Amino acid sequence: MNPAVLFESSFDILYLSTILILGFRMLLRKSPNKEYRLFSYMCLILGFGDCFHLLPRAYGLNMGKTEAVVAAIGIGNAVSSIGMAIFYVIMFELISLHYKQNLNELRWATYILFALRVIFVLLPQNDWIHNTHNPLMSWLRNIPFILIGVIVDVLLFRYSRKEADDPFRGIWFWVLVSFGCYMPVALIHLGGMKDALLMIVKTIAYVMIVVLGYMRIPCDIKRD
Repeated sequence: MNPAVLFESSFDILYLSTILILGFRMLLRKSPNKEYRLFSYMCLILGFGDCFHLLPRAYGLNMGKTEAVVAAIGIGNAVSSIGMAIFYVIMFELISLHYKQNLNELRWATYILFALRVIFVLLPQNDWIHNTHNPLMSWLRNIPFILIGVIVDVLLFRYSRKEADDPFRGIWFWVLVSFGCYMPVALIHLGGMKDALLMIVKTIAYVMIVVLGYMRIPCDIKRD
């Protein structure tokens, strides 16, 4: 087996296993802390969303990319695109809950951007079943998502640094890293090894977000 294929497949399986195991562990604890429960939903949505494109991709790398596999990867990318947006919308609500901030104007902006993201992802011009790169559609569907990320990251940066023991302290950095790696791939499509390396770093950033939340958000404190 090609070492690069073995590494990518193993890396993706390890990533998905980590996210889903931590998400299910949090969910099954049935915490009275709403923040803890919301974070478990984030983990599971992220993990299951990424399963839709990473598992077909791993299959294609090892068994060959037939038309059916290419279609599965493309449709999986669409599902994952919506899943990532939901991940950050929940993170927005988590920030509002944890810091007891109303954020109504930003909430409207976030949900409008989310709706635009979903609409653009679902447009037939994306041609998901052939998994082709359409620069215009890539920009249209990713700009709203990136703006959601900007809103979330600015809020995290603003509020999480006030207390040394804040459970969300430092997460803003990993959100920044994830989008910093995602944007060149999504908007420019560098291709080849450059895209692969950026996506690996982006994936590590997501793991760090999940691990930090898992370790820091208290399970047994009721905060609704």
